[in-house]
Amino acid sequence: MIIGIDLTWVKPGKNGGTEFYIRNLLDGFKTLKNVNSYILFVADNNKESFKSYLDDSRFKFSECHVNTEKLVSRVIWKNTQLYRLMKKENIDLAFFPVYDMPLYRCNSFKIVTVIHDLQALHYPEYFTNVEKAVLKASWKRVVKNADKVVGISNYVKNDIEEHYGTKNVVAIHNPIVVKDAFVDFQGLQEKYGIDDNEYYYTVSSLLPHKNLKTILEVKKKIVYDNIALPKKLLISGVGGKQLAEIKRYLDDYKLNDNVILTGFISNEERNTLMKHANAFVFPSVFEGFGMPPIEAMLLGSKVLTTKCTSLEEVTMDRCYYVNDAFNIDDWIGKLKEIKEKEKRTIPFPEYEVKKIAQEYLDLFDSLV
Repeated sequence: MIIGIDLTWVKPGKNGGTEFYIRNLLDGFKTLKNVNSYILFVADNNKESFKSYLDDSRFKFSECHVNTEKLVSRVIWKNTQLYRLMKKENIDLAFFPVYDMPLYRCNSFKIVTVIHDLQALHYPEYFTNVEKAVLKASWKRVVKNADKVVGISNYVKNDIEEHYGTKNVVAIHNPIVVKDAFVDFQGLQEKYGIDDNEYYYTVSSLLPHKNLKTILEVKKKIVYDNIALPKKLLISGVGGKQLAEIKRYLDDYKLNDNVILTGFISNEERNTLMKHANAFVFPSVFEGFGMPPIEAMLLGSKVLTTKCTSLEEVTMDRCYYVNDAFNIDDWIGKLKEIKEKEKRTIPFPEYEVKKIAQEYLDLFDSLV
């Protein structure tokens, strides 16, 4: 089977979780010993970042003369040229790792695409009216034109089916790779004024669905009431306009010594902070998949999160949960409960890249 994979949307280092997802999946395809061929449709400004796959003779580039940073010209090119190029490559199946596919259907090959979440339907306030209209139209078109749609969790699958009335959706979880790479914790101790096992850590933003404000209120109560729990919280991921907002909060409540904003940190630093925290807290109430809690458990951290949307599903009851994501006392009660619990690395063989890649290939085989 000749599988064409659209990578013209990838902005190296800028796509967040979706970029990790596709690179992990490509790694999985590479580990599987099969006779499939993989045509990578790459853009002018991202092809170098995928060059390592060319050392496997089953992979080849089909160079698309587009720039991922130039949205309008990329969309025009994709809708006028991509299917033509795919037919020229004689592919059997076109795989779109995000919903960004041409407006019309091509019957020359099978089509599979992925929807990672329907955030604009649940949090429309994040988007302009134009963005909402485009996203809703795109999802509706994708569901109609693709032979199969992949939802990255059962939650997403059910959400798509409920909103678009289709049964043409399958759930395949994300592949996850956590590299066993760390920095010297002593350096982080000195930088942030923390001690081993005496702080909490989270990766978040101030977007409402991330629910970070609840954790800030939890930390405020721990400090103000002198509750016998770690008094420090480290937060990675807050930037831009959100940074000023959270700094005002910390100033107003005199929490600057207790809540530390790390800014951008390397994966090695993040891994180290996860490993040495008393617990990794993840208060989000909306995730299509939610990789950070799983990554933290793979690194040996205790994890306390919510049961909202996909989180209970993808963490597979292997961590600790609050019953009410917005209840401060519920969070504090659970933090007390797990404070002295033993840390241990929790494996997730279900998300190994080879296994997930095989699930995708099984799906592709069922269509071709």
